[in-house]
Amino acid sequence: FLTGLWRELNTLERAGLTPGDLAHLPHDGPTAPGATPDEATTRDWNSTFDLFRIYEKQLEFARQGIRWDPWKGIMEQVPPR
Repeated sequence: FLTGLWRELNTLERAGLTPGDLAHLPHDGPTAPGATPDEATTRDWNSTFDLFRIYEKQLEFARQGIRWDPWKGIMEQVPPR
């Protein structure tokens, strides 16, 4: 999220930096500062938030005394390796 925001605001350019200036530094986002994530990275990153929404829904049900297992039955659908 912040990587995209910083890209849209041209934060690096405003600071007089390029992605190459920061490439050697460690980062904890899905991509280096100034880089544009590819489709697979974006999909994986978005999946993290999808899981969070599932956990939140599970907690919401639990607070109401409803047991809801979003993963029930999924393993039966996975083909053996």
